[in-house]
Amino acid sequence: MRILCGQVITPDEVIDRAVITIDDGKVIGVGPADGSPVDIDAPDKTAAPGFIDIHIHGAAGHEVTDGTVEAIRGMSAHIAANGVTSWLPTVLTNPWPTVRTAVSSIAQAMQEGSGGAEVLGAHLEGPYLNPSKTGAQPPDSLRPPLCGELARELGDLTSIVKYIAVACELPGAMDLIRELVSMGINVSIAHTEASYEEAQLAFDAGATSLTHIFNAMRPLHHREPGVLGAALHDDRVITELIWDNFHVHEAVARLVVKVKGPDRVALISDSVSACGLSDGNYFLGGQQIRVEGGLARLMNGTIAGSTITLDQAVRNAAKYFPIQDVIKMATIAPARSTGAADRKGRIAPSFDADIVLLNPGLSVDTVFLKGKIFKK
Repeated sequence: MRILCGQVITPDEVIDRAVITIDDGKVIGVGPADGSPVDIDAPDKTAAPGFIDIHIHGAAGHEVTDGTVEAIRGMSAHIAANGVTSWLPTVLTNPWPTVRTAVSSIAQAMQEGSGGAEVLGAHLEGPYLNPSKTGAQPPDSLRPPLCGELARELGDLTSIVKYIAVACELPGAMDLIRELVSMGINVSIAHTEASYEEAQLAFDAGATSLTHIFNAMRPLHHREPGVLGAALHDDRVITELIWDNFHVHEAVARLVVKVKGPDRVALISDSVSACGLSDGNYFLGGQQIRVEGGLARLMNGTIAGSTITLDQAVRNAAKYFPIQDVIKMATIAPARSTGAADRKGRIAPSFDADIVLLNPGLSVDTVFLKGKIFKK
């Protein structure tokens, strides 16, 4: 298959009037149009790598902790229609049996097919979080860090876990981080009161990410920069960013990108089951939430995830940054956090042909999943 687009965004440049050549689900070439016949002629579209959402709890009335493959497939279809071609279903802190069932459903979708965006593995947001920074995490299921517990509770399903959130200041957390890293799991510091020094030790121990920057963590202070100061300084660290203009003011979001650089900021949705639906009452991990004006809150007023889709985050960021930089935040940075950067996140030879064609206003027009058009 050959696709001609007005622009193609590659890792190194934006190529005008370019052709992407696809064979057997892979990109085999990208270059300027040469007049040869094409299968799809889209001269007014911009081709970008498919978006990758590494932090998402629910969408379209479904929730990961529903624990069913139908929920995973429903979410996969919904987010694919909005330009996401790969994702990490994110399991909220819950009792281990609930977590085990959710991870099992994720594994089943990986094995049998998701019907939409490819499931790359599971993201566990907890249970090793600081009780003073729970945010919308159910506090009754929090656990102290304990080496060996994950494998004991999940058994063979442990290999499905690609990403896990940990509060690094808790007793035993540093040993757990080292263990998780040795197992090939990306560790993100989250829901934390960590000091600057504690966060530095965690990054030295192998943690490579910071969960939804500025949310559920010690604030930045000029005498105690805390985990924020450590993450913003450390080039090894990728920071998740919910660019919905609720969780982080747009001026602060812009500052994060300027400090970290676009290849170290991962746009995430952190969406809940209300994503794609109207305002009203919903549930998140068994807790009632209320959505008003697109903003989700627990009944006590705490912000509880988002209702944004990743393409809207891209449009929000594109108001301030070049499209090539914005696409890096939706593709290259999250691909690194999933362990799939060798085949995802770029339009380049040998990479999966996960591609989204964008209209001039950056709305999603057509989505390709490994070279096949996704039918919405």
